[in-house]
Amino acid sequence: MDEGARVLHPRMRMRMRSPALWLALVVLSIISSWPSDLEAQTLEQALAPLRDHGCVGCHSLDGAQSQGPTFRGLYGSTRAVHRDGERVAVEFDEAFLRRSVEEPDAEIADGFEPGFMPRFELSDTELDAVIAALASVPVDGPGDTRTWIPLALGLVIFVLGHLALSSAPMRGPLVASLGGEGRFSVLYSIVAAIGLGLLVWGYGLAPYVPLYDPPPWTRWVPNLIVPLAYVLLVMGFTTPSPTTAGMADRASAGPRGVQRITRHPALWGFALWALSHLGPNGDLRSSLVFLGIAFLAFAGMVHIDMRRGAAPNEAWTRYERETSIMPFVAILGGRQKLVLSELGWWRIALGLLAWAAMLHLHRFVFGVSPLP
Repeated sequence: MDEGARVLHPRMRMRMRSPALWLALVVLSIISSWPSDLEAQTLEQALAPLRDHGCVGCHSLDGAQSQGPTFRGLYGSTRAVHRDGERVAVEFDEAFLRRSVEEPDAEIADGFEPGFMPRFELSDTELDAVIAALASVPVDGPGDTRTWIPLALGLVIFVLGHLALSSAPMRGPLVASLGGEGRFSVLYSIVAAIGLGLLVWGYGLAPYVPLYDPPPWTRWVPNLIVPLAYVLLVMGFTTPSPTTAGMADRASAGPRGVQRITRHPALWGFALWALSHLGPNGDLRSSLVFLGIAFLAFAGMVHIDMRRGAAPNEAWTRYERETSIMPFVAILGGRQKLVLSELGWWRIALGLLAWAAMLHLHRFVFGVSPLP
């Protein structure tokens, strides 16, 4: 081996130890080895008419809540419907399903409102194919435990990856080995993107496993709390803060605006958003995602404070003493005062506007209306 090869070889080994590269290899391995057996292909072909006619846009296949009754276990079951103002029990057989397609508001499944399902003009052949597809929907949903792997891996990478990469034992050596903060930020972003991508993909793959039946009043919780969460997010991201990466020196300027309320406004926004969605989503996969995000938010608050306090810094010590993690605690304790003029009314307006936009788009993005 010549001298040049001996010089390059250790660098190649160092690159192979890069967390981003290993994570990419793990993701590619999962995707390339994902089951695509004949049974899965046959089921997908059987359900194709439901997708072709847009049925799955309002009716889930796995039991999840949506704008219409889930198709899981629907065919052949006996359910309550409202017909001519009366509540009666009917069998969801071929005759009932034909009536539902031809006159969707004649009989409304219990718990749903008329006027949502459009009337379809299908030929007899198309209607036969739709009904056959409904009869093919698995009653118990997918049972392969591998369907949980992407969601579990996404949670680990997204939640623990954030905390691990920003920890002092890992951040310092990585910054040094990568050659600066800029390259470290790229690595951090790649890890976060991989984790988030697996989280979204895994959520769609994981089966719907109900944990509890959400009471109707729980749908009010996010509608009351999420507007505040959006305002905190906007305020947190638009107010320069010493808790933000690369802005530790701003502690000397003292708290301003929303920082007088809490020194972690954006993380509180994420936490409130996640926790408020737990009540109306009573299934396992939703609970895992929302609890994971809430855990990351709360752990992030403690983690940031520990990192800032690890190095002797008079400015940060004073800033920490004058503010609080819990909202309004510093104000109630007399260490701080609320200055409304510093909050910025445009931040409040922007947060409420973002919330209103998502409220309107929620049904189209997630398939279910957030309104009670």
